[in-house]
Amino acid sequence: MMLKGMPYEAYMTSTVYDVCLNLILLLYLGDVCIFCQVITEHVYLLLEEEAKLKKCFVPVDAKEDEAQSFIFMSQDALTCEKLMILIHGSGVVRAGQWARRLIINDDLNCGTMLPYIKQAEKEGFGVLITNGNENFVWNKKHRTPIRGSESPEKHFMYVCENFISKASAKTIVVVAHSYGGIVIVNGLQKCEGLMDRVKAVAFTDSVHSLAHQTVDKKFIKWMRRNAQNWVSSDQPLDSDVHSLFRGSDCKMVSAGTERHELTSHFAFDSVFKFFAERLGSEDEPDISDNQDEVSQTQTDGEESAAGPACEANGATEDKPEPMEVDPAPEQEPGP
Repeated sequence: MMLKGMPYEAYMTSTVYDVCLNLILLLYLGDVCIFCQVITEHVYLLLEEEAKLKKCFVPVDAKEDEAQSFIFMSQDALTCEKLMILIHGSGVVRAGQWARRLIINDDLNCGTMLPYIKQAEKEGFGVLITNGNENFVWNKKHRTPIRGSESPEKHFMYVCENFISKASAKTIVVVAHSYGGIVIVNGLQKCEGLMDRVKAVAFTDSVHSLAHQTVDKKFIKWMRRNAQNWVSSDQPLDSDVHSLFRGSDCKMVSAGTERHELTSHFAFDSVFKFFAERLGSEDEPDISDNQDEVSQTQTDGEESAAGPACEANGATEDKPEPMEVDPAPEQEPGP
């Protein structure tokens, strides 16, 4: 692919070496917007050519010249028995990315979802990747909202209604990073039938808070049983982390890193182990219900301590770190 419209031309290739040369050129010329576009387009290219995902446009019934976005799905996403949904955080990241700064300063394995996609397929999951930050397109100097994707939350609900609800999978697992936690918590409550099919949610330094999102006791109990949050911490990987707030909405463990944007990468093995354990115990009787009821009663009595049109084919993070290049902030709202 060739990016035009500038006093120079930047060529998109599938090799990291050539991409780096392009990025150096773009930085030298001072065009941060095109620099960011190169990264995004390269990750999209990898999703299609390396991961063999297909691009599916939204809205699915778009009229001619209507603003559109897209998501990515594996070829078997709608027919497989198990489905994994990957949700990124807020800011400038797009489908397939955990953190743009990691793609720039570290490598693609750290900063993209490619390792999750490959492992998911090895374990028999179909894959669906949302694109919740693509909310509008530029039409000359005006922004045109994308119908059904005006916000990350609306985007997920649209994708759920038009894709996930049509999938055959009765077993769904979710990986949600940072603001993606807010997105899936909202979706689980508002997308009809979704909560019955989702068997496990792996949050990676999620900024969700059930204290600030309207939920009932049944949902709180569901979260405690089926979700786990790998948070940034100086403790060893999987060490228990205690919330500053009484009555944490799900188990919290260390991601093994203090860097917010690296939590998905560091927690990789633990996340897949968690999914295997949850799916393995799916048919076992749940003996924790009574404990949940007692725990919730105690919590309620305490005062808060808060301070499909498919194209066939085959924040800063909220805890910034020093870096060589930071093209655009990926700010994410706090919990």
